[in-house]
Amino acid sequence: MSKETLSPMQQELLDRADSIFESVAKTVTNITDIAKEQLPDIAHQYLMFQSAYITFMMVLSIVLGYVGYLFIKKGIAEETSFDISMAYFLGAFPTIIWALVLFFTYLKDFFMVWFAPKIFLITHIVQLVK
Repeated sequence: MSKETLSPMQQELLDRADSIFESVAKTVTNITDIAKEQLPDIAHQYLMFQSAYITFMMVLSIVLGYVGYLFIKKGIAEETSFDISMAYFLGAFPTIIWALVLFFTYLKDFFMVWFAPKIFLITHIVQLVK
């Protein structure tokens, strides 16, 4: 479109486009500055949450493993009937399997969040970007 074919409203909008784009650019710059200022705090809170959550899951897996061990121990020590002993054994195996799954699922992240937190943070940021 040439300037001659523009309506008065289009011409006014075109005249104000520079100020509109400048305002948008300033807003984006301000938001970027705020995000840059808050980034260390956000990263720290994310690492703290992940370390607490992963540690809880590791402790839970160890507790479940111990409960499974107690089921097996009780099943071996139980001398009343075969059915009661089998009930303990049947309760022990899913508990131990679940404990092992939890343990090995969170083992790598547990070590990374406690011994290499920067690498942990970078790998999780990369996963978020993907």
